[in-house]
Amino acid sequence: MTSSINQVQLNQFRETEARRQNEKMQELKTENEKEYRNEVQKNEKMLARMRQDYERKEEKLERQTERKLIGLRRSQDKKVQEEKTRLNQELTNIKEVHNDQVAEIRKGQMNEISELRDSHRNTLENARDKFLQEKAKWESA
Repeated sequence: MTSSINQVQLNQFRETEARRQNEKMQELKTENEKEYRNEVQKNEKMLARMRQDYERKEEKLERQTERKLIGLRRSQDKKVQEEKTRLNQELTNIKEVHNDQVAEIRKGQMNEISELRDSHRNTLENARDKFLQEKAKWESA
């Protein structure tokens, strides 16, 4: 009987120990799950903060790039406008030079025409005078 009592006590002790171990395991499991959830939440918050920081940096960089681009466009527009003005002035100068050259050529051609007319008139007068002299010779002979 002692051995059966010892057997019963041993069984009770084992059951008690098994329950205590199960409770301890459940307690540790619950504690680990809670700790895991806390770590996940902490990491998710950190990740969200990192995303926000990245987005802010990206927006800042985008604004800076946009400002630089606007500055470059203004500078380029100014240079283009200056070049247009310079080219218009150059075109005006070329047209004036062309007009001056055309006027000079016309003047030279008019002088040449005038000289040719005078020369032609002199030639005709000389020919007429010679003709009249020859005619006078023939009539007097």
